[in-house]
Amino acid sequence: MDINSILEKRPPKLRFSFHSFRWQMLFLLDQLFGFSLKKKNAQGKTLQKQKNPSFIGRCFQKIHAKAVKKLMKEKAFESEGPIAIIEMDINDFTHSTFKRWKDEVNEPVVVRGFLDGAPIMELTKEENLISKLGDVEVQCVNLSVDNSTSSDGRNVSTFKTNLRDYLTLDKFNNYYVNNFHGILNKMDFYRLCKGREIRKIQKNGNALNQWFIKRGALVRSSLHCANGENIFLNIQGKKEWHFIHPSYTPLIHATLSKYGVYAVSDLTNHHEKGDFYDLMCNAFPYFKHIPVYKVTLQPGDLLYNPPWWWHDVRNLSPLTVGCATRWVEPLKIRSKLITNSPVLFAGQVIEFLKNPKKSSLYKIGKSVNNGEEAGEFINSIFSSEWEENKKVSV
Repeated sequence: MDINSILEKRPPKLRFSFHSFRWQMLFLLDQLFGFSLKKKNAQGKTLQKQKNPSFIGRCFQKIHAKAVKKLMKEKAFESEGPIAIIEMDINDFTHSTFKRWKDEVNEPVVVRGFLDGAPIMELTKEENLISKLGDVEVQCVNLSVDNSTSSDGRNVSTFKTNLRDYLTLDKFNNYYVNNFHGILNKMDFYRLCKGREIRKIQKNGNALNQWFIKRGALVRSSLHCANGENIFLNIQGKKEWHFIHPSYTPLIHATLSKYGVYAVSDLTNHHEKGDFYDLMCNAFPYFKHIPVYKVTLQPGDLLYNPPWWWHDVRNLSPLTVGCATRWVEPLKIRSKLITNSPVLFAGQVIEFLKNPKKSSLYKIGKSVNNGEEAGEFINSIFSSEWEENKKVSV
């Protein structure tokens, strides 16, 4: 793999400007004092920052408008379509090449067919999940489709059922299980998913495994990002991913979730149908001046997603199964966790100072070496601020 040639052809990042600086300062002040959380709708749900009828909401609107105007005027980048994610040959997927990719290129990359022949490919077929693991309790999510409320996790309710009912009953179409930690665990990753090979290539850090199972073709996530390195294993079904470099964060209505576990963009919602790039360019014409990357994952593919890269994920198959392995390394001043998005990392630090034992930085640190802590942390990622988990009647 010729990394030098790849580096010469990369599209531009968003240049630092007065408008992006103002947005960052406002974002951190709001994170510290929670101004935008104080104004809620009639149902008591958190409003989007930019739609909040308050002084802080108007400030976000004005700064965003000026930043967009500057982007449109400069036209440093213009595209007629998304950029294809680079593919790394499986023979090049070694520790030395992968380390250089992360350090120098710092972009998503896909390795086709990495899981071919791995036992997990057979175990996670739908009929095997039902026959072997059908009685296991799972926690599933159906996100709100209210475009005025924030998609930062504060308005989400989770529901419990068993895996058999989840996979077979129509009522669970368009629901998804974001953690079946009790079904597959850390040792399953190593034994069934070529986890030992990945560990030899990654070497540094500890993995926190988050398993996903989703029903419904064309179901999608909201545009979001997180702080860890994510080596995603696409086990069953096809998934379409779009990516945006974290330097463009000031342009996409970013907000941190409760306790800073992840960040989400309020520009999109998971219920929107269609290709992400087309949707964004039609709704927000300035997106033609933002480099958007795209890849469609096939069963058995491996995808590397660096810290804080924004991504939208759409299922293209009726059932998809995947495993996100989030690698946590000792924090260093040049860590991509910090340098890829200093403002989002600073937001996490604020959450740590406000809620030390509930913050993502604290819980991730405890989870990487403790299976029980890992399960509790993952199961808390999507939880309502006001409601307890509910048992769906079946």
